[in-house]
Amino acid sequence: MTPGPSRLDRGCDRAAAILLLAVLVVGLVTVGDYGATVDEPLRMRSSWLWWDAFAARDLSGVPDDVRAHYGVLFDLLGQLVWHVHRNWFGGVDEFLGRHALCFFTGWLGLLGTWRLARRLAPQPAPLVVLALLVLAPRWYGASFTQPKDIPFATAWVWTMLAMVRATELPGARATLRVAAMAALTTAVRPFGALLLPLFAGVLGLVAPGPDRRARLRWSSGQIAWLFGAGGLLTVALWPVLWTRAPWHVVRSIAALSQHVAGSPSLFFGTVYPYDAAPAAYAAVWSTITLPGPTLVGLACGLVLAAIAARRSPPRAVWLPWALIGLWIAVPLVMPALRRTSLYDTSRQLLFVAPALCIVAGVGLTAAVRRLARHSRRLALAAGVVLVLSGLEVVARMVHLHPYEQLYFGPLVGGLPGAHGRFDVAYHAETYREGLTWLRQNRGKRTHLHLLGNGSNVGSYYCWRLNMQFNTPVFDYYVSEVRQGWEDILPGEVVHTIEREGVPLLVIKKVEPMAELTRAWLQPEAGAAWQAQAAAWGRVPTESLPTSPTGKLAFALDSPRAQRGRVYLRIQGRVRVRWQGQPLVDWPYEPFVYRASTTFPSLIPLDLDLPAGRSWLEVDLERVNVAKGVGLYFPAALELMTPTDSPPPSLHIPAGSE
Repeated sequence: MTPGPSRLDRGCDRAAAILLLAVLVVGLVTVGDYGATVDEPLRMRSSWLWWDAFAARDLSGVPDDVRAHYGVLFDLLGQLVWHVHRNWFGGVDEFLGRHALCFFTGWLGLLGTWRLARRLAPQPAPLVVLALLVLAPRWYGASFTQPKDIPFATAWVWTMLAMVRATELPGARATLRVAAMAALTTAVRPFGALLLPLFAGVLGLVAPGPDRRARLRWSSGQIAWLFGAGGLLTVALWPVLWTRAPWHVVRSIAALSQHVAGSPSLFFGTVYPYDAAPAAYAAVWSTITLPGPTLVGLACGLVLAAIAARRSPPRAVWLPWALIGLWIAVPLVMPALRRTSLYDTSRQLLFVAPALCIVAGVGLTAAVRRLARHSRRLALAAGVVLVLSGLEVVARMVHLHPYEQLYFGPLVGGLPGAHGRFDVAYHAETYREGLTWLRQNRGKRTHLHLLGNGSNVGSYYCWRLNMQFNTPVFDYYVSEVRQGWEDILPGEVVHTIEREGVPLLVIKKVEPMAELTRAWLQPEAGAAWQAQAAAWGRVPTESLPTSPTGKLAFALDSPRAQRGRVYLRIQGRVRVRWQGQPLVDWPYEPFVYRASTTFPSLIPLDLDLPAGRSWLEVDLERVNVAKGVGLYFPAALELMTPTDSPPPSLHIPAGSE
């Protein structure tokens, strides 16, 4: 007769249920506090396209850019929630329902992590694991606003749970369960397909049979069943594969493993290009964002693992823990080996957080139990310290709300210690609050410029709030406090969003700006130069040529020798000459100044202006002339941009004006 659960088991299970219910209630009550982040408008537009394609029964117009490398299953669920929210409940915020769906998915990740821990260790370790993941601020905050990372992490957790169950009772049913969960993970992000070969290796280890031949026959059949069922379910759950060959999954993994153009990363106070982050980048980011109790638990867990390995435990014990170890080690090591772009934080590694909490929770429980064998008072004191540390994390999460995912742990001195050494606000989390303040305090006719990767979020909220966004002439400037972006445009700070004394976003009233009035245009190489009048500080789009050899030249008349910053408004390649010498030659529009893929950048150019006339030349090769090209400068510089005579270095025939 199998004994029932002990009193400790029942008590811990009830406590876990209460904790899960409390998190669910708090999350659903506060879901409206969270604004959209950078990836969400992109995923929203992708879901629109797919939704319309299904409605029209025509998949020919679905996205064919980087979005084709991601599954759209979760995006379509979000679109369904939005339709229900709008049509049944009169909702107007397109992200509210999506955030509720994302949070519930993250909550399922909590549930799956607890169930996985229940299979790996006795109580109260699973309860401690659950508490540590609940107290992981980055996991909790991202649960509302990360429509790629949280669904992928949750699906990964449940796939690992299916794998651990399969090691205990292997068979066709267990294999199908793993195949289904791996397909669901892949339908969010293609890296989920890597779970299939991982489990194939597990099948080779757990194969039953009296001899090697029997075990090989059984494992071969199960592996064929795994890949067959997994492949079919992946195609069924990932509509992208309905219009592409099945090996598109492999292409997507390869594409997302390589560098793509992105923003530079601030790492220990040094700014690195997006493709040159140090090898330790992923591992460091995954630890400095952990709370103190989790860090202590990880140290205890590593010691416990070393002790257990010396005892040569049976395969039934070490194999599930080997899966947890691979879950942690491979994602932290591979970015260094492949030099994979992680952009500017490690949110792509969010799916490792549950595994870290499992190791930490089991390590903490084992350490306290060992202390209790020597001194119950010492164990009680350790428990009290851990509870107080957990309450301190809760207090910080409340203070950071709704920006919990900006949390930094004690290794770097919290958020104040990380400020200036790492990118703090980076994903447009603060833009809804900032733009709402601007609308309430400055009115709807406010013209503003948004900088950096938050502008796609800003465009949505400016539309919602009826404000003018990234117009040629503007009054206010909004920027995250990051790598000096907030100082690119001069002006007076009128509002700051901050947490723990650290500024996250600033709103500036821009200093009075003068603008380009006239410019010289060469439609193509060898053609006569023409004087062009500017409107709103830019050469009108209908005046710009379509030839890639076209050029613009600006005469800058300065009343005195001075150093000044002018601003070039352009979209596309940036190739600029100053006084006949190369000044800027960027093959791509720099990410840091790019307002978005829709709006041109406002690129600062620092010039040593002589008294009198000097010349600025811009090549129009690979420039989106449909957006125009403009030039702005602080009025205090007293610059003029006449066309009374052509630039002598260009040998323009007299009288061409």
